[in-house]
Amino acid sequence: MSFVLGRGGDREDGPVGRIGSYRALDGSDGAPLHLDLDGPHAMLLVGKRGYGKSYTMGVIAENLARSRGVAPVLVDPMGAFDTLAEPVDGEAVPASIVDEPTVTAASLDPRSWCELLGLSPERGAGSLLWRAAQDESTIEDMRAHVASADASSVAVR
Repeated sequence: MSFVLGRGGDREDGPVGRIGSYRALDGSDGAPLHLDLDGPHAMLLVGKRGYGKSYTMGVIAENLARSRGVAPVLVDPMGAFDTLAEPVDGEAVPASIVDEPTVTAASLDPRSWCELLGLSPERGAGSLLWRAAQDESTIEDMRAHVASADASSVAVR
């Protein structure tokens, strides 16, 4: 018997990542525990310092990176997962570290820029952002477009 967190079905119903085993009452390893990798999920890892939160997240990240059809992005401002991209004995994790990520203005369409910043495209600030995203090719140019716009200070801010 095994369990798949995030799914009501069996392991064979889609991609899964093995994250460990339930601990049996006698302290031995119990049933295998897997994580559903077939759809989006939200999760929260909590625990005291030293109880394995980062280790668990690392195991999940490795499973996601090795899964076909999954393109995980792990934002790690503290550098706790830099070792994911290092060579290892055994199966390597297909990961890369991006120290200075960049996003071009064209990465998102104007509607997505407004949604990202929580602005309505029908209102002043959203309309201004829409035009900047439509007309400019870099984020710096978008900022300059907004700063030089003939618009209210509230919309520009």
